[in-house]
Amino acid sequence: MNKKIINKPGHPEKIISKSYTELIEAFKKDGCPICSLNRLNVDSYFSSILYECVNDPGVRKNLRSSLGYCRSHSIQFIQFVESSYNRFGASIIIADISSEVIKELDRLSKLQLKELKKIDITNHKCPACIYMQSHEHIYYSEIISNLENDIFLSEFIKSDGLCHAHLVQLMKIIKNTHVRNKIIESQKLKLCQLIKDMDEFVKKHSQQASGKITSDEAEAFKKAIRKISGSQSEFER
Repeated sequence: MNKKIINKPGHPEKIISKSYTELIEAFKKDGCPICSLNRLNVDSYFSSILYECVNDPGVRKNLRSSLGYCRSHSIQFIQFVESSYNRFGASIIIADISSEVIKELDRLSKLQLKELKKIDITNHKCPACIYMQSHEHIYYSEIISNLENDIFLSEFIKSDGLCHAHLVQLMKIIKNTHVRNKIIESQKLKLCQLIKDMDEFVKKHSQQASGKITSDEAEAFKKAIRKISGSQSEFER
């Protein structure tokens, strides 16, 4: 983990990790900070695959054995390729995976129906998911280790907060009940405000209330979706 040291006159050296800085910056953006960082990290992973590892035998073998990416990361991969104009690298990788899928189909064609029914297609080890989750653990650890840091906690609570899935994951590893409840209360307040904005939008739209619809009221339903379901969907690009 990359770290930098901040020196202030009259104060002891304070070591700031790369993940700490990334989280502080993510807190200032819209949506779940973990979702936002996940997207950036997976884009970085795709960049490495396409520009540095496209001919790496080990990487290619791993991609073949996984049969490619999950649906969400396949969409993100396409979006990354389109934005980076690297269809050359993408074609090499995806052709390789497609050849492996043909082998898998040949294998499936030899199975009886009862054997086919035992196959769990959800047991898919997406390489991008594995990469993303390894970084998630770093961010959770960083949050946990800084919950007694007033500046960090203040920025965290002022942010849009975590989506429900990432919040639940964080709650599972926070041992301090007071801090855990403080974070939960801050998340509830944000949802209550979004509900209020959506109610106002409905009233103004149906002319039950006067006044111009604000941008916060018009965008509240999207913010609520991100709050509940996360920001990793295809419309977030």
